[in-house]
Amino acid sequence: MGKNPIALRFAGIGGQGNILMGIVLAKSLIKEGKWVVQSQSYTAQVRGGPSHCDVLYSNEWIDYPKAEEFDLLFALHPSAVLKHYHLLKKNGIFFVDTSLFNIEKFSCSSPNTIPTGFPIEVCRITRKILGYPFSKKALEEFHTDVVSNMMGLGALVKVTDIVSLDTLKETVAETVKKKYVDMNLKAIDYGFRIFDKVFRLDHPKKRIIAGFE
Repeated sequence: MGKNPIALRFAGIGGQGNILMGIVLAKSLIKEGKWVVQSQSYTAQVRGGPSHCDVLYSNEWIDYPKAEEFDLLFALHPSAVLKHYHLLKKNGIFFVDTSLFNIEKFSCSSPNTIPTGFPIEVCRITRKILGYPFSKKALEEFHTDVVSNMMGLGALVKVTDIVSLDTLKETVAETVKKKYVDMNLKAIDYGFRIFDKVFRLDHPKKRIIAGFE
């Protein structure tokens, strides 16, 4: 696993908090004893420019700190969907903030629910697509969309069980400014209740042929 760690990418535009998502998740994974690499990329345009944050983790030492494809992709903006979807591994997990697609839910099994501008090719890569209007719901529930990233992290932790909810919330309390801690923790709890589906991120174990144990 050290040579092939689990890889996640959080992609969006500057100001959406996707880099903070990666930082918080990386710290949480470290707390739970994982080897972790976290990196980020953004332009000189602090707000509105494309940005992404990568997190690689393993139970063993990671010998190369870069991923060419990802087990999980979290896209917070339509432009991030278009730019990064082809980097998702076959049958990978794809979270999408559907707020700007102007749709709440969609399914590859129901073509009429797929929003305009969403690449249908994603449905050929994976059916593990979790669409939800995180930004829209954050505005409705918390009167600000700045916590949509924490809603997203709560949903991700529920679906993947990548770290415990308690560890995630502890990390957030240590990372964000004190005056925003309570709102962020409530946003995580909200996100944790969104989905009932569970998709494991562990790589499938290799089948051992008899006589070669």
